[in-house]
Amino acid sequence: MITDLSSLMSAIKYKLPDYLESHGINISGNKLSCIFPDHIKDSTPSMSISKDGTYAKCFGACGRSMDIFIAANILERFPISGDEFITNNVLKLCDRFGITYQLHSTKQNSSSLVLKYQYLRAYEIVSNYIRETADKNPTEGFKKELLRRGWMDKGSIAIGLGCVHSFQDVHKLLKTNGFSDDFIKLIGLHKPDIFNADSVIFTIYDEHNIPVAFYSRDVRFEEKKSEYESRDFKNEVIKAKCPSKYNSSSNFPGIYEKKIIPYGLNDIKNFHKIIVVEGHGCKHHLKLKDIFNVIALGSSDLCEATLEKLISMGVTNIALLLDNDSVGVEKTKNLIRKYYGTVSVEFNVLDFSTVPGVKDPDELLRKYGIQEFNKLSEKNAIEWYVRQEM
Repeated sequence: MITDLSSLMSAIKYKLPDYLESHGINISGNKLSCIFPDHIKDSTPSMSISKDGTYAKCFGACGRSMDIFIAANILERFPISGDEFITNNVLKLCDRFGITYQLHSTKQNSSSLVLKYQYLRAYEIVSNYIRETADKNPTEGFKKELLRRGWMDKGSIAIGLGCVHSFQDVHKLLKTNGFSDDFIKLIGLHKPDIFNADSVIFTIYDEHNIPVAFYSRDVRFEEKKSEYESRDFKNEVIKAKCPSKYNSSSNFPGIYEKKIIPYGLNDIKNFHKIIVVEGHGCKHHLKLKDIFNVIALGSSDLCEATLEKLISMGVTNIALLLDNDSVGVEKTKNLIRKYYGTVSVEFNVLDFSTVPGVKDPDELLRKYGIQEFNKLSEKNAIEWYVRQEM
């Protein structure tokens, strides 16, 4: 018996293939003809259903995506927004497929739930798009960056790395899928500094493996910074914005908050011991080497909110592996001073200060490989701290 709307929506989404077949739509393998009304000349089935059966995407002319709620909107005109989305779409579908539930009130938090559904749908569409672009038509910047770092292209794409050729492509995709300009701006997908041809884009997933945010690295940052610093702004009415190496989605309370959902959170559900690194690239490279119990802080810090989230997921031991420079060392010291003995987590430090010419775990893997990483000595946090002070 399901008692909350969010779980109810998750349960019914797997019924998409059954719903389509109940309307006489032939599914051959995982293929079907596109059902969007204005894509009427789909003579060769161009829609593919995902492996888990929760959504379908058209790889033909229109390029749109749908889940069971969108399909019901197309085939039966069930509402897709407002409070009626719950009563006349979600609940009707659950009743039809015999999913039992007992809700105290369908109106309670329904507006926020509808917003969350639309938010997650938009992020899933963009996440699929950036990975498909990287797979089928990667940008030059994306290819060069993966080559420089020694990252496997297929493996990187499979775990959420992607690219785009222009912000206009992303904006058009969202508009085609029914999102307004105001909504695109509201949920933080109106950012050309993330979505452009020079960006390598990381997808950030929540603990349920759902895309909730994006983080990008500008592969031409140094070049752009040099050009910016050499410019003469005397005759410019509005001074140009200084380029940024890293850009990310903004906090969206209730769905995505940087401190609560660090990069890699989706990988640590079954681990009591995790490794904490600074850079998204470090986390990404370690995962490519089959080391999954890693999160990246990025520009954030390991604060109380992050720790509470990790502890709630069963984490009991944290190994700090921050950058091997003065800033990283001082940050590690601060975390030990702040948290050692005050929270229900054991702290250790993975020490790679003796490895020559290495700033961070990504560089360690590139220069020396996984064998050298596995040799890193792990020290009790206080033991490491005392040695540093001495």
